[in-house]
Amino acid sequence: MAAVVVWRSKHRRNLKRNRVFRDRRNPLDMYDDVELYDKFRFRRHDILTIVDELRDDLEYPDTRQGPLPATLQVVVALRMCASLFLELGG
Repeated sequence: MAAVVVWRSKHRRNLKRNRVFRDRRNPLDMYDDVELYDKFRFRRHDILTIVDELRDDLEYPDTRQGPLPATLQVVVALRMCASLFLELGG
């Protein structure tokens, strides 16, 4: 019986796992509402409102480097502010 357990544990690492590819250009699709609020301290509707307000200032036509979409820029800024807020004891 112990030999079976040892054999399974050795060969379990060799099993192939299906890789999951996510579209990271739209981070709002990656999280549910609870995770989104925990990470960014804003609700989905509020984040989309901020993105709509700032979209013209954040997006620009550039085909060279593939600029970051406005949604991703806002989410990165909100994540930084949320982590700073938590670090300062808020």
